[in-house]
Amino acid sequence: ARLPYLFATCRFAHYLKCIVRDKIGSFKEKDEMQRWLQDWILNYVDGDPAHSTETTKAQHPLAAAEVVVEEVEGNPGYYNSKFFLRPHYQLEGLTVSLRLVSKLPSAKGA
Repeated sequence: ARLPYLFATCRFAHYLKCIVRDKIGSFKEKDEMQRWLQDWILNYVDGDPAHSTETTKAQHPLAAAEVVVEEVEGNPGYYNSKFFLRPHYQLEGLTVSLRLVSKLPSAKGA
């Protein structure tokens, strides 16, 4: 019953890696990268899930999401990212929040 959450998280993780890989060197600061990734993930968040249609929830599958980018101490040019995802749907009465941690390279580390 939890596989859909795992599949969705893996899909977002894959896109995160692809986006950062394609944008290496585009960001001057970690805050700029975090802001860009946060804006990207907000495209998949429904602002009013309590009053949304099923179609809207299918197009915007997350009820909440957040991206945090942190510098890796002792390893300049590398960042850790944390994705917090909360889907709309609950299975078996369980409210699920998912967290993904990933390492992101920058142009400084390349």
